[in-house]
Amino acid sequence: MTDELARRRDGISPSGAGVAVAFADGSRWSLWPTGRFASRILASLAQAMHLHRCEDPTSVQGQAVAVDDEGFPVALLTGNGWAAVKLPRHPLSGFSLAGGGETENDLLALGMTNTADGLVRLMERRGGLLVHGALAVWRGKGVILAAPGSGGKSTASRRLPDPWHSLCDDATLVARSSTGACMAHPWPTWSTFYCNGPGGTWRTTEHVPLAAVVFLRKSQQTTLTALGAGAAAAALAESAEQVTGPRPPGQPEELQRGARLMRFGAACEIASVVPSYALEFTRGSAFWGPLEHMLR
Repeated sequence: MTDELARRRDGISPSGAGVAVAFADGSRWSLWPTGRFASRILASLAQAMHLHRCEDPTSVQGQAVAVDDEGFPVALLTGNGWAAVKLPRHPLSGFSLAGGGETENDLLALGMTNTADGLVRLMERRGGLLVHGALAVWRGKGVILAAPGSGGKSTASRRLPDPWHSLCDDATLVARSSTGACMAHPWPTWSTFYCNGPGGTWRTTEHVPLAAVVFLRKSQQTTLTALGAGAAAAALAESAEQVTGPRPPGQPEELQRGARLMRFGAACEIASVVPSYALEFTRGSAFWGPLEHMLR
């Protein structure tokens, strides 16, 4: 089928430059705009996530994905042309482009959030999992510092001394390599783009071997406790639900249920190969000491 016929199928008509992204599981994706605002969303996304631009959906390796003017992935390019895809949506999808009070930057931020969330949903189909946790690296080993909102992720990330290096402070995408190893990708903090926030950039396609997942808990003392596989899987699944959020109004429950089952399955797989810990820590403590001892 020619490229023009592929563009016409099901009313999907991507136009303009796309962006390409690859993950540690070997998957490659290219995102293509179906409208002018979608083009702006993808241009902003490319800057925030350090993605490469591309020109032709039929000449790029991997899966081509069409994105609408709200940032939602709406179709995948198949051998028979563009085929509609229905993915669970982020709770912010209820925030309307036609609503009042939002600025153009807010709409771009919302579009980027929707597109990135769609990528996460597609990665979930391949066993990937977005965890509500910062990603830090110590001597080439990745550690996720997981916690709910206001749980200390950002503060802990800022306090880590050399040779620690913080890659992101809110969410981390975990993907399985061809050998079964878990690799961690830093993920943008999309909230920094809203309300005239400073935004930022993250090298999302870069990844590090995941050596441990650490669940932060504020306490009166600093202790590191190993978690069993069952407790770790439950904690990982809960962390994934935190960053995914509740089901937006109007979305089918069965669609969300299937997504939750995929996330739980991925959490179980990750917990079976990556050690997990509970870190109780006090404000101002050198909490990284027990982590370094564990990583050695």
